[in-house]
Amino acid sequence: MRRATLYILIVLAYLGSNQFVYPLPLGIAVFPFRVWLPVALGVYLLVRQWGVPVQPRLLRQANVFLFAWLIYGAIQLVYAFDVEEGIRYWLFLATNILFAYLVCGYLNDMGDLNMYMRVCTAVLVGLLILATWEYTTGRHLLLSAYNVTTAKTGTVVRMLYSTQEGHRSLLYMPTGTFVNPNDFAYALVLLVPMVLGWMILTQRTVVRLLLAGVGLWSLFIISITQSRASLMSLLLVICPVFFLGGVTNPRTRLSIVAVVVLLVVAIVVGLVVSPQGKDIVARRLEEGLEILSFDYVRQDVRWALSANAFYFMAKTFGFGVGTRQTVAKVLAGEGVVGTGKVASTHNMWAEILGDYGLIIFVPLVLGYVGIMRHLWRHRQEAVNRSVSVHSITAMSMMLGMLPAALSPSGGIYLIPTFATLGYVLATVKCIAREDESPSWLPENELYQEVAYGDPDPAVSHGLPSAPARE
Repeated sequence: MRRATLYILIVLAYLGSNQFVYPLPLGIAVFPFRVWLPVALGVYLLVRQWGVPVQPRLLRQANVFLFAWLIYGAIQLVYAFDVEEGIRYWLFLATNILFAYLVCGYLNDMGDLNMYMRVCTAVLVGLLILATWEYTTGRHLLLSAYNVTTAKTGTVVRMLYSTQEGHRSLLYMPTGTFVNPNDFAYALVLLVPMVLGWMILTQRTVVRLLLAGVGLWSLFIISITQSRASLMSLLLVICPVFFLGGVTNPRTRLSIVAVVVLLVVAIVVGLVVSPQGKDIVARRLEEGLEILSFDYVRQDVRWALSANAFYFMAKTFGFGVGTRQTVAKVLAGEGVVGTGKVASTHNMWAEILGDYGLIIFVPLVLGYVGIMRHLWRHRQEAVNRSVSVHSITAMSMMLGMLPAALSPSGGIYLIPTFATLGYVLATVKCIAREDESPSWLPENELYQEVAYGDPDPAVSHGLPSAPARE
């Protein structure tokens, strides 16, 4: 029941408010995820092992910080520019922090983390199937800004159907279960490390081939969202796997690289031989040159949005203007730089600075560095395969978030941010428990098989049986 409750929560979290939505005052809505969240909390309180060892110091500090963040956000409502918007997004923040707390609380050992990795990979495949359907049909879910039937203005509808120089219209831009392509690409980037981690963990060649295909499928979907920050973050996502020791076996590393190279070559050949493919390649090269262009960067409205966030932070002497108040003030024309009709900061780090100031941003950065050091140290000292893999996966997600968070609108209030936080904190907790528990299996491969629920190999090797798991 414990695991099933968490898995349902994860699926509903990524489904979002696309189905069975009931509106409430203050622009808040009830949908399956928000209904299941208190159920998951109740189940957690019932099955929680209250006598477990004390949590590691890093996890206790994270819990204190998240609670202090909520308290500080509530205090800021006193001087908020738009109180209604502030209350609304403070509730979003509280819901997401509770979600991260439950993810961390439900994952108690390496076996739980292994299964969670599988569930997240399944969620990623579902999102990729949905994105492919959007790209081929031009149809979208209810929440999407590119859904013609729910578009707010006629201007948006005309933009969806318009094309320039024969390019495909925005109507075919995948948004998944999110509002816009940037938010969707951000979610995909933070799920890709789960695929890479599973590729390292499994010993089955067929599974690795399938996972490599999922990784390349993700790359294709992210590329057609045209989210440049998410594309660049994929490099940081892959780096820990190959350069921080995630794959230590030369044959394994060579096989993964060979599969990826062959699939990339096949995709490139397929693009080059078709007229539509040539157009896609030409557009991607053109966009790449634009990214490297100084004029392009200088004129990008997102730099103006970030500048406004820094301005509000400085104007309040580092205290911040309050939850979601950076956007509210830009909409009211109080920004130092004009941004047209665009108000969302599209930079999670700048948004945290603008909304919550240095009071929250500095401890957040210190915590980020502390967790990365902790994971790196335990990766170097890992005595079993699962500790090594999950340390690498968590570091990969955290590194990928750095540039990827420059893309979504309101990233600090998105579910993928807190799903990542929950998994990272759970990894810290489970590593600490592995350090405290006696090592009953000396071989990493044997531990891996038991963690996945396969028949206990210990007996055949003359070792003591595995301890009972939930």
